[in-house]
Amino acid sequence: MAQIGAALGRQFSHELISAVARKSQQQLDYALAQLVSAELIFCRGTPPDAEYTFKHALVQDAAYSTLLRSQRQKLHAHIATTLERQFPEIAAGQPEIVARHCTEAGLSEAAFDWWRKAGELALRRSAFGSAVAHFDRAIGLADGLADTAAHRLQQLRLQTTYAQALVHAKGQSAPETNAAFTRARKLAAGVEDASERFPAYYGLWTGSYNRVDLTSMRELAEACLHDVRRWPGSPEAGIAHRVSGITSWFQGDYPGARVHLEQALAAYDHERDHHMVAGFAWDPGVPAMFYLAVVLWTVGEVDRSVGLMEQALNLALGSGHVPTIGYARICTCIFAAIRRKFGEAAPHAEKLVGLARERGLPQMLAYGTFVLGWSSWCGGQSDGEAEMRDGLALLREMGIRPFEPFFGTLLAELEGTAGHVEAGLATLAAQLAIIEQTGQHWCDADVHQARGELLLKRETSDVAAAEQAFTQSIEIARTQQARSFELHAAANLARLWRDQGKRTEARDLLAPIYGWFTEGFDTPDLKQAKALLDELES
Repeated sequence: MAQIGAALGRQFSHELISAVARKSQQQLDYALAQLVSAELIFCRGTPPDAEYTFKHALVQDAAYSTLLRSQRQKLHAHIATTLERQFPEIAAGQPEIVARHCTEAGLSEAAFDWWRKAGELALRRSAFGSAVAHFDRAIGLADGLADTAAHRLQQLRLQTTYAQALVHAKGQSAPETNAAFTRARKLAAGVEDASERFPAYYGLWTGSYNRVDLTSMRELAEACLHDVRRWPGSPEAGIAHRVSGITSWFQGDYPGARVHLEQALAAYDHERDHHMVAGFAWDPGVPAMFYLAVVLWTVGEVDRSVGLMEQALNLALGSGHVPTIGYARICTCIFAAIRRKFGEAAPHAEKLVGLARERGLPQMLAYGTFVLGWSSWCGGQSDGEAEMRDGLALLREMGIRPFEPFFGTLLAELEGTAGHVEAGLATLAAQLAIIEQTGQHWCDADVHQARGELLLKRETSDVAAAEQAFTQSIEIARTQQARSFELHAAANLARLWRDQGKRTEARDLLAPIYGWFTEGFDTPDLKQAKALLDELES
């Protein structure tokens, strides 16, 4: 009886050992009573509802070691079968228990299947560390199974899902995550179905994006588009257009980004596509809406962009899917920060940090910490700067760099406002170097306009250099059709010219840019531009 209990685990129920032991009730109860009397096991409750626990793991190990290998395997096989047939609620709720017994029994194929089920259940429960461990066991067994077309497909699906679990547990840029997706792509080469290959391409693209490897981003985005060319309205087509749109946005190509992201959103069907979270980390509609919102705000469609971001957040909150909710809060925080709406960012940043700590999500913790620090500092709390720097350090530690120049710009603005103008200018110089190194040009105009503001804050204002920075920001924004950035820089330059007595030039610069806008007139930038124009025309 001690041997059977040891095989069941450190703890076991009277009901389970009764089913496995195949002894009379009298024999069973006598043996268990002897073990309890000898203080080898403890009993909680009264049979048949009792629960037993080995006094020490060494006692369990000693009992287990007396079993011959063949006896162990037969016993574990019997336990696995008993759990499946007589305890379906345990098998369904704790598949890792059945998986362990199948593994010990040498039933590789059954063990593989049960470890896979255990990983998938843990993933649905957002227990990402457990999911990674379970999938790892399944992958180790999969390599020894027969090489058939069906098995290759199953292996690819397992590898991709394992990689997605690593996205949440370790981060998108973690070496383990990249290695998992790289292996998934190799496995995908042996599968004919393009829709089955797609998650591997997508996973590698997300890693390239977070490492800001533009060459790889382009190559993988093109591979995604190539694979879905025959299915223009499919869920995969929507994702292919999304990664192509984000790649275009990353480079500062706002018109190209808009075309792809509009197509991505048009291809999205929530009822059909929300189940894709297992292969693509989160509901695919949320990132499509977020990046399109950023693009639309930048090109001047302010009201639609805000509505789209609200739609993305509501979609995520309604999903109940923890990673999707966390991702949507990241997106909401960043969108608010781009618009310099610290009051909008603060509550989402607080919830994001709480969720990240509760669930052990390092990437979300890094973003949340930075934005919470920024919004706190903007709200008058001096410790916000330390949180911003902590958040940046976490992002760098994980190799996550897509918003690095933008976050650096926010930090430089803080340094300038705090009176550390030269430090702020040095921070901006570092961001411009990163932009040139990575090709991440989406916020170029914002960086140069922030630089102009800091130059005017020097003890001896560097007016000529500030004018040049504002002009450069305007020129970049016009090339990119980034009208919101253009308006901000033009308003600053117009104020500078007004102060220099060049009121006509200031009005002629600002009026046509303001005149382009057809919505968003209640936003601070447009209100301030209108007030300045009224002043210049009076």
